[in-house]
Amino acid sequence: MRKIKVVAAILKNEYNQIFCARRKDFGELALKWEFPGGKIELGETHQEALVREIKEELELDVIVKDFIMTVQHQYTTFHLTMHTYYCDIIQGNMH
Repeated sequence: MRKIKVVAAILKNEYNQIFCARRKDFGELALKWEFPGGKIELGETHQEALVREIKEELELDVIVKDFIMTVQHQYTTFHLTMHTYYCDIIQGNMH
């Protein structure tokens, strides 16, 4: 069974709304909602991975703040470990 480790950001806008994105219409998690983030690359800390992923996905610069929790879930084809953090946007605009 594949094991995937990811990080996810909880981002709020100026109205205190939390950002969440809908996945594309393919794969086991098609059209599910998720927090932005992604896989941790070899040698990266959680914080480094999260800063990199948010820059790649959303073109935002963030600072990683408080750790929230780690969630583990067994899907049909893989096991997911997701580490979640509050993040503040330091540059860029959320669209």
